[in-house]
Amino acid sequence: MNNNIIGNTPLAKLNEIHFAEHNTETALKIGEELEKAGVKCSGKVKAGRTTLAVNKRDEKEFHKAVGIVKGNKRSLMGQLNEKKELSAQLNASRKPPDKGVRNTAQEL
Repeated sequence: MNNNIIGNTPLAKLNEIHFAEHNTETALKIGEELEKAGVKCSGKVKAGRTTLAVNKRDEKEFHKAVGIVKGNKRSLMGQLNEKKELSAQLNASRKPPDKGVRNTAQEL
């Protein structure tokens, strides 16, 4: 067994191949999505990068899987950024008013 090979199908069993390279963590998640969709795929891991291969006829499903995986990453990053923004707004609302600002309602 070769630990550098991933996927559900040997490369030699794929025809008219579409190749794409991703970092290995992303490639493994893409592979999971392809497997759920019943798409044959193969991949080779090398130095933190993985080259994935699918049949050309499955290229649309491949790009759909990439979108799902990368969309999930973007969604998580978006949630993190929203939390940071809300935290900054909350902290700003807790600051005491500047001493130089007068309450004009009381002056009238």
